[in-house]
Amino acid sequence: MKLLALFWIFFRLGLVSFGSVFAVLPELQRALVDQGLITPEGFVQAFVLGQVVPGPAMAMCTVIGWRVAGLAGALVAFVGIYSGPVAIMAAAYAVYHRGRAVTWVRRLELAVRPVVLGLLAASAVSLLWTTAGTHHLLALAVAMVVGVLAVTGRLGPLALIFLGGLAWSVGQALF
Repeated sequence: MKLLALFWIFFRLGLVSFGSVFAVLPELQRALVDQGLITPEGFVQAFVLGQVVPGPAMAMCTVIGWRVAGLAGALVAFVGIYSGPVAIMAAAYAVYHRGRAVTWVRRLELAVRPVVLGLLAASAVSLLWTTAGTHHLLALAVAMVVGVLAVTGRLGPLALIFLGGLAWSVGQALF
């Protein structure tokens, strides 16, 4: 019965937790602590551990499941928190895939591409400018070289990241 309650809590909150666990953190705490599934201290410890480990903050849900019911609880919490969003994404993909050949859907998809690329580029430039510190010209030069290699070369993303890091390191050592 405890596993079913744990699953239901995580499943219903997973459906409304857009982007992160932070949106549903108060409700998650209320549901778990009020039902006596976990102590307030245990909840805070799971939250902190979820922030420390790499990956999404939703990792705290698996930790809570582990604390409540061991391995079975961890699996139930993991499946509960992720199954709803994955089902929604699968349904959205099925609808999109079915209508993908429709002319207006294809045109809309083509029209959105430059917007997405522009937003990605703006994010990259913002991060580049912030992290470059006093080396703005070096950062721009490295970005341009990597950009040209990405467009004209046959290098994969990993090789481009490596070459960009190498060029940045050499540039900082020289200047």
